Amino acid sequence: MPLGEIESSILLKNKPLINQHCFAILGAILRKMSNLISIAMVLIMLMPSLGTIIPVNSEKSEVEEEPWWIDTTVDRNKNGIGDMIEKHIDNPILLQDGTLPIIVDFDHTPDAEDVMILEQEVSFEHEFFLPGIDALAGRLPVSMLEKTTQIPGVVMLELDGIMSIQNGDAVVLHGVDSAWQETGYDGSGTTVAIIDTGIDGAHASLDDQDDDNSTNDPKVIA
Repeated sequence: MPLGEIESSILLKNKPLINQHCFAILGAILRKMSNLISIAMVLIMLMPSLGTIIPVNSEKSEVEEEPWWIDTTVDRNKNGIGDMIEKHIDNPILLQDGTLPIIVDFDHTPDAEDVMILEQEVSFEHEFFLPGIDALAGRLPVSMLEKTTQIPGVVMLELDGIMSIQNGDAVVLHGVDSAWQETGYDGSGTTVAIIDTGIDGAHASLDDQDDDNSTNDPKVIA
């Protein structure tokens, strides 16, 4: 038998084995390609987060936040005197003996020494400490407004509004008087008791707010 025919005969007899071997090699190649594709996909998904983790410039210092009084709508002309003071500087409802109700804002929590300075320098009539907003409340002569803004530590003057009770008697508002007339019942001879868990009489919100412990005007009366 010629050599060519012998080789063809061998290939035909071993064709199944050759096919299996080729498929095995192809499968291995596909598995490796699949692994590479998976790795590439993971890297693509991680790229945005890696960009946020790695700082662009580690030496760049954080920007400090500016104090509120630097850029506030309370004082648009930046003179340290609130715009509402300038608007109501001669309002007869607020003006009293040449003074206005003023909130004096500080760059620190004010204390008794700050009160003394204001009293001596600008004739400030102190009423309340407002530690929650680093301020003092009281009355200030209109003629001393500008000078007050120049006192060290003072950052802003704001108008302190005068509050009044708009509805001292809610009977008419809630239609109670109509119920009295229609039913004939007005609560006479009836005793009402309310059981509650109680309050914290020492809470700051129940303080008389005049900063004088000797006064007899607490919020808790019973």
